[in-house]
Amino acid sequence: MSDQVTAAAVERPVLADLRERTGALHTQAERHPVQAALVRGQSGVGGYVSYLSQMWHIHAALENALGRRLGSTVLQPVTPEQFRAEAIVEDLATFDGAQVEPPVEPVTRFVSAVQDLQDAELLGMHYVLEGSTNGGRFIAMAIRKGLGLEGERGTRYLDPYGEAQKAKWGAFCAAMSQLSLDAAERERVITGAERMFGLIIETFDAMTEGASAAS
Repeated sequence: MSDQVTAAAVERPVLADLRERTGALHTQAERHPVQAALVRGQSGVGGYVSYLSQMWHIHAALENALGRRLGSTVLQPVTPEQFRAEAIVEDLATFDGAQVEPPVEPVTRFVSAVQDLQDAELLGMHYVLEGSTNGGRFIAMAIRKGLGLEGERGTRYLDPYGEAQKAKWGAFCAAMSQLSLDAAERERVITGAERMFGLIIETFDAMTEGASAAS
């Protein structure tokens, strides 16, 4: 009976498990004051630069780890086109050559640990960041309006695909659905996604604490 249960669990689309198991964390991240300010276009240049800086550290570390392993069976959905660390650098340059700020403590810990994670966990983390491009399109519009930006200036990270967003996300989801994962790998993918959402929440918390201490 246990073998039948395991087989049934493996046959269930991994995307369904990801959405179900990470739903609460996803909501918590979306409702964080840092995220809420971005969505409303009210973060200001300083808050937006801080946000981009922390995301750069996260993306650069994760993309470095993924880049070393591209081509592995588990990482088939991942392509270099999805990497966005360079876009963040370009966005930061929009603001009088703003530089990447130092990482907050949760991000520092992540950067130190990410290279030792297994492929499936890295995929789960990447899934969260790639999925953020869906809402990113709307956040980009709010940021452009709030900061008086024209065109794509300063928001390429948030809106990397433009009108192709829906198609790009669909292709990524299709590739995820085609993966053949055993039960242990599926759990690692979900663990990676949970860990990324948790990192984002901790990062936002640290940013909020830092802003309060500076004021």
